[in-house]
Amino acid sequence: MDAIIIFFIVGLAFSALYFLIFRWSILKFDIKTPGRDVTGEVKLHTKKDYKAKKAAEASNDQEPVASGTSPVRQSNNPNAKKATHFLEGLGGSENVTDINNCATRLRVSVADESKILDDAFFKSGGAHGVVRNGTAIQVIVGLDVPKVREFFDEIVEDES
Repeated sequence: MDAIIIFFIVGLAFSALYFLIFRWSILKFDIKTPGRDVTGEVKLHTKKDYKAKKAAEASNDQEPVASGTSPVRQSNNPNAKKATHFLEGLGGSENVTDINNCATRLRVSVADESKILDDAFFKSGGAHGVVRNGTAIQVIVGLDVPKVREFFDEIVEDES
């Protein structure tokens, strides 16, 4: 019985030690953890905001498709909207040279990296972040990246 009490005390001591070490290192080295990203504005939406957004989406569903534009760009599918937004942020289809993806990231090679917009633009379109390595760009989309890539490929193909 005494061993159980000792294990419990040691466990609490190590929990407190881990908490203090991690808290100190996060604050000391300004490590970006979820919830500490200061680039975007955080807004709490009310039920009224949600209903207004849904009403606006319903009215957009009934708009006719303009001639001469890609049907994907006119789609109300959220993944198509993300693909359109990301392509705009990457400098358009003429700037994209190669497209690939992994489990959570849309990997794109671009011709001119100066045409790429800032990370806040991508986050406003639904990305979780952007990784830049010269002309190799990774847009962190999440698990729906295969669907976004399909629309992305289609838009680039239509405009090429």
